[in-house]
Amino acid sequence: MFEIPLLKDFIGKISKPRTVHDSIDYMNYFVSASLLAFFALFTSGLQYIGRPIKCWVPNEFSTAWEKYADDYCFIQSTYYIPFSEEISNERSGHISYYRWVPVVLGIQALCFMLPNELWNAFIKKMAFDPKVIVTEARKLHNGTLSKRKEDIDNLADLVEDALHCYVERRPREFRLGDWTIVLLYFVVKILYLANVIMQLFLLDKFLGNNDLFWGFQLISNLSQGRDWQSSSLFPRVILCDFQVREMGNIRQHTVQCVISMNLLNEKVYLVLWCWFLLVAFCTAINLLIFTGNFFIPSCRRHLVLDYLARERSDYSKEELERFVDGHIGPNGVLLLTFVGNHAGARVIRDLIARLFTVYTIGQLSTSKNFQRHELSFRGEHATISEQSSSVSGALKRSANPLIKVHGLDMKSCFCRSEYVPKLVANQKSSLPM
Repeated sequence: MFEIPLLKDFIGKISKPRTVHDSIDYMNYFVSASLLAFFALFTSGLQYIGRPIKCWVPNEFSTAWEKYADDYCFIQSTYYIPFSEEISNERSGHISYYRWVPVVLGIQALCFMLPNELWNAFIKKMAFDPKVIVTEARKLHNGTLSKRKEDIDNLADLVEDALHCYVERRPREFRLGDWTIVLLYFVVKILYLANVIMQLFLLDKFLGNNDLFWGFQLISNLSQGRDWQSSSLFPRVILCDFQVREMGNIRQHTVQCVISMNLLNEKVYLVLWCWFLLVAFCTAINLLIFTGNFFIPSCRRHLVLDYLARERSDYSKEELERFVDGHIGPNGVLLLTFVGNHAGARVIRDLIARLFTVYTIGQLSTSKNFQRHELSFRGEHATISEQSSSVSGALKRSANPLIKVHGLDMKSCFCRSEYVPKLVANQKSSLPM
């Protein structure tokens, strides 16, 4: 079969499964864009290959003039007048959208893909690739039990590394804040909602209607079997004015034309209007849920702690909150959410349990090191106190109270604890016995 390389690459790109998204994102950037692209190709085929318009011309018109009338009325603005009204000299109700339908549908498809492309562009700037983590987690869903523990440990190591990575910004790198990815993903979701609402207004303006909810009236007309002639939104019969030059004279003709493609346009735009309403509703609900889950601390913690049912009984509430807020952080919670959406509850439960184990081991190690350093510090502090006492007694016995140590006046110098041993060592050699 013959293949179109550019079209094949484009379809392969948009149909490639994405891993760093949720189902509502998929509904926007893939399902909606694919639906619009299909309608754009379908209507363009009917429009530019078939005969989108057919005009009823006078008998004296030749075949060439008839074709001229069809082409002229297709590219020129036409108008609609119901059969119950007289044709007046004033031309109102102009209709010209039908010839731009494929182009506008294609632009709408690109608009639905834009937020996802911005999100992917940001992901590419990250020092770690979250798609790799989600992809590896998806492999565990179908993996064997013999290697499961080892694979979970490796996946946990990837997540630990990701939690402490950097993100590139221009030629430099800045520290990845706890909220950077969450806020950018939040902006992307706002763009999804703004886009679909804009699409509803675009439909209304493009069709020349003044009612944003025109779809309800159209559904009512179709369900009640009303004649299409009572609606001016997708008229099948329109009027067209054009001039013909004959023997030096200009004659005006008004012809009646049939736009058969409006029968299809009516169904296409009714489907799109209903789909946009559904997408707008789902996207708005999804945005509210995302806002609550990530910007309300208790909800954000539950996204992780619900998978630690066994550990929650062995540790205090404060310790668990430190694990989520301090160790995982909002960015990590979002990453784990992506893993859970694509790999399943079993994988995310084992992964979070492993991350919590690594966290508790690290806390225990840190606590032991702190105790060791504290004991060492206490011993050094006792030695310093004894040496400081001997220096103080020597200073009192000295005839000159302003003894210089390293060129510093002892009365005007605030000696920190880390400077005291050096001062004491130098002072011993200069004091009179």
